[in-house]
Amino acid sequence: MSTLATALKPDLFQCIADMAASQPDAPALVHLDNPLDTSATTISYGELFSFISALAAELEAAGVTAEHSVAILLPTIPESLMAFVAAATVATAFPLNPLLTPQALAEQLSLANAHTCIVFEPSELMPIQKKLLAALDYPQPVKQIVEVSSGFPQASSSYPEHIPVRSWQELVQSERRWQPKRPAARRVAALFHTGGTSGSPKLAELGESALAAGPQLSAQASHLQATDRILNFLPYFHVGGTLSMGIGLLTRGGAFYTCGLLGGRNPDLIKQIWTLCANHHITMPTMVPTSWSAVLDNAEGKPPACLRGIITGGAAAPLELVERAESITGVPMSQVFGMTEFAGICTAQPVDGKFRAHAVGYPPHGVELKLNAIGEDLFEVHLKGPNLFLGYRTKDGRVNAPDEWLATGDLGRLDDSGQLQLVGRSKDVIIRSGHNIDPAMIEEAAYAHPHVLYAAAIGLPDAYAGEVPVLFIVKTANGDLSNLQEVLEQNIADAPAKPRRIIVVDELPQTPVGKIERYRLRQQAAVICARELLADLVPAEIQCTDNAARTITITWPVNTSQKVKQDAEQRLRTAGLQSQQTEQQ
Repeated sequence: MSTLATALKPDLFQCIADMAASQPDAPALVHLDNPLDTSATTISYGELFSFISALAAELEAAGVTAEHSVAILLPTIPESLMAFVAAATVATAFPLNPLLTPQALAEQLSLANAHTCIVFEPSELMPIQKKLLAALDYPQPVKQIVEVSSGFPQASSSYPEHIPVRSWQELVQSERRWQPKRPAARRVAALFHTGGTSGSPKLAELGESALAAGPQLSAQASHLQATDRILNFLPYFHVGGTLSMGIGLLTRGGAFYTCGLLGGRNPDLIKQIWTLCANHHITMPTMVPTSWSAVLDNAEGKPPACLRGIITGGAAAPLELVERAESITGVPMSQVFGMTEFAGICTAQPVDGKFRAHAVGYPPHGVELKLNAIGEDLFEVHLKGPNLFLGYRTKDGRVNAPDEWLATGDLGRLDDSGQLQLVGRSKDVIIRSGHNIDPAMIEEAAYAHPHVLYAAAIGLPDAYAGEVPVLFIVKTANGDLSNLQEVLEQNIADAPAKPRRIIVVDELPQTPVGKIERYRLRQQAAVICARELLADLVPAEIQCTDNAARTITITWPVNTSQKVKQDAEQRLRTAGLQSQQTEQQ
């Protein structure tokens, strides 16, 4: 057995137990009602362990087994992390995205075989519970509800009569205690939804040992310390908030702070973040690049001297954002690269006071990285390590993970210091007449223009070239883009990479953690192209729901002639597009 394997604790329960034994009175989880709150709800390591042990024991007593999951439908509050560790201890923890539709929630509850769902009490001000009520109208396996007090005036609710409802306080204050069992490395201890907010669910399965390894390796990669106080903006239904930062810091003995119920979506928190950090001696705030952009644009006052670093991840951080953040805060911005399939961080820039080149850092000890060539000057990142997931669970069955190396789909290179630099996604590569074009090349050229706030390049289907580059731009307030084409000409040396079209939009579609949803941009570009081609034919509606953006759905007025429909089909073919046609009902 390797030194690393023996050094890593085998499960999350043991991680918390050891920390509670060594520093029972130290703060573990701290929650503020608002950014100017000078008091706080503080849970010590001793209390945290007691609550988790009681909750795990009560879940087991209620009939939860290793075959079940415990669904967690809560905002970013301490109860969410406690529920996660307890659920992963006795069964399978399954944090849910509250942005999902009720039908999608029901599908995921079924796929995860959720026995219990932990949710907020009914509240008009925080209507998460309404989503669950609607989801329970669909077929699903939930047998028990646990309600966490929301602190808001309660609204009426009516769960199905056959589903008992229990109080969170009743469970965590129980005298029952979990009796630790021998860890089973490949027991599914957590599920995370991966993909999007629509379509068939795909859940990544994390084994017990990988789930424990992920946070410990994440803390090692980022150089987290017991003296750290991290202010978290990341959601708990992704591994970044729950594993990389949250439980990662708990394995080191630090204090993990959250504020309010909206997190980074609260404009008051954005404005008052530096006051909060000063009042509570925060050493590191962590958030996605778009949240950092909002902070740099809107935060009042100056960053306090207690900061030792700032962290970003979840999506690529533009160089301009990193440079601006470091200039304003005076501390390095540490970028991390993580994956659901690796239970947290794959590589990270250590928070050690050093200003580094624009990259996503180094893998932790025990995680191996290699670059496999997939084309001329294009290399895909492959990883292996003890935090590798078990596979995907889908409605069509299970898809096993590879035995060792995982092809991440990310394109990368190593800089002179050995840091990984990510340059895009293999599936996002634009292939124009057999020529591979990295979207990052186009985006970096766009960012050379002072009035470009965000840029995203995608491939639009083309009958001749297969795909052609299209560039989406969000400009700065009152920005002038009249010379953008000239800037692109000067900064893109590769002629095929020069955008065929530039589309200026108010915002780019993003996932909850700030990743650009490029398939939606492809759909938008395809619709714009189709509207231009068919403008004189006057269709009633043009849509594109095809993720590849190759099929256009056209709705015609009643009794539109077949000749017009055939003309439309032919015109779309000249642009490399197919059509599905229907008439208004």
